[in-house]
Amino acid sequence: MSKFLSNESQLLTVATNWNIDLICRGVRVSSPITKEDVANRARERFERLSAQDAEQEQYMVGIRLGMANLDEPMYRGDWNVLATTPDRPFIISDSPVVTWQRDALGTAHHGGGFQRSNVEVLLPVSPTACLHILPEVERTQRVVSPTIDEVNIAQAAFAYRDCFASTYSAGIDALVQQHISTARIGDNVFTIWHRNYDNIIYEILMNGGRWAEPPRR
Repeated sequence: MSKFLSNESQLLTVATNWNIDLICRGVRVSSPITKEDVANRARERFERLSAQDAEQEQYMVGIRLGMANLDEPMYRGDWNVLATTPDRPFIISDSPVVTWQRDALGTAHHGGGFQRSNVEVLLPVSPTACLHILPEVERTQRVVSPTIDEVNIAQAAFAYRDCFASTYSAGIDALVQQHISTARIGDNVFTIWHRNYDNIIYEILMNGGRWAEPPRR
């Protein structure tokens, strides 16, 4: 917002665009839209994003929008179930859907987006069963069946605060203590740093208020 409000060229361009739109639609106005009008409108439209509950609200909006569309690569992907025994259970965290991408050496790097190449999605559904989903995306690496420890490490890493197990285990506790909350969503996994949001408000206002996909850096 600060970048947009300080960019006189963008303010004038939006004002010009809005004035042309009004003329083309035959709308009569007492005076033309100015850059000050654009700045005030932008503040009104986006001020709720700075409200105390804005982060939670936008999270819920994201879920709602996500539910409105079928994730085709996920739907058409290869769905499998990993099995274990009660004495070596899968754990589950308060952020249970986890992803990773393996490199050429087979190392799992947590937090790949659901449509990134080689991504794998994991979700424990019981202490002895875990969904292992391979979305229909480009695959350049051989898929290796995850180990129980790999699944549990990912669960611990993505946990916001808590992990749960079906039984007490010193080994599981040590694993969780070592890896708890090391994959921080928005910080070092599922980040948007590859997107350039510098002009996003300008693009939205020029696009009639509709979302404009930020370009990659």
